[in-house]
Amino acid sequence: MIACDLHPDYLSAEYAEERAKQEGLPLVRVQHHFAHMASCMADNELAGSVIGVIWDGTGLGTDGTVWGGEFLTGDYAGFERRGSLRAFRLPGGDRAVKEIWRVGASLLAECGLTEETGIFADRLLLVKKILASGIGSPLTTSMGRLFDGACSILGIRQESSYEGQGAVLLQAAADENCEDIFPYKVEKDEEGIWRFDYTPMFEKMILCCRENAQTAQPAAMFMNTLAAMTSEICCRIREETGISRAVLSGGCFQNLYLLEKVTKRLRADGFEVFRHRRVSCNDEGISLGQTAAAAALQRKRTGEELHVSCGTAENNVY
Repeated sequence: MIACDLHPDYLSAEYAEERAKQEGLPLVRVQHHFAHMASCMADNELAGSVIGVIWDGTGLGTDGTVWGGEFLTGDYAGFERRGSLRAFRLPGGDRAVKEIWRVGASLLAECGLTEETGIFADRLLLVKKILASGIGSPLTTSMGRLFDGACSILGIRQESSYEGQGAVLLQAAADENCEDIFPYKVEKDEEGIWRFDYTPMFEKMILCCRENAQTAQPAAMFMNTLAAMTSEICCRIREETGISRAVLSGGCFQNLYLLEKVTKRLRADGFEVFRHRRVSCNDEGISLGQTAAAAALQRKRTGEELHVSCGTAENNVY
């Protein structure tokens, strides 16, 4: 079997599809965030079901939208999406990854603050026109882009030199002694998915910016709020499923401040937390998860028992 990402336009996916055809092999397309979850499970040699807290910049979701702030449940054989961010738009599409002021302006629009703040006065008109047209502004639930938007709104940086720079700069700016959080909401939508509503957070953040030019405290409060929200959603998922093990994966967890805050909060609420130890939480680690998922599919077809081990001399996963 050959396993690859669900997104058909990745070079790796194109190569996998071509090679599968040439060799007559089954091709397994593994959803990006499910692969992250399976990767962390395999890294920790876990079996059974877990809650996956998977945060990164982008990955094609099973509904055709761009995911990136996901709460999943499942095992190597499959997953269910249980939680996510309130979706927002990326004006300009891929341009918003580098011109992160576009994300900041879009989030302000979600909060209804486009007329009230002068932070993006020279650019808001452009973003408002793009959002109104609905063209070139795909929906996303990306936690990576939420970090970029916060970085922009706080005035730390308006353009990014590389993917994930917003998260790096927020970590550098944060006051490590701050324990405060912003207000936020968690509500279940019509699809039964728990949604993190960040609009109260950004409304309060704007007030902080007006009252104080310092960024250390609001940067910390932003990430503290994410940790509090994570534990709340995981507790609600535990009530529904009985699952009390959580795995953390995705590029956002390269932010050590965020990683430690989320871990500490989950453990305080009774969760057993697993983090990457030998395999990257970033995209270079998802091949392990793709392999584990493909192996589980094969075992399911043949009725064999699946055993997962990481870093052996003979195989990465078997």
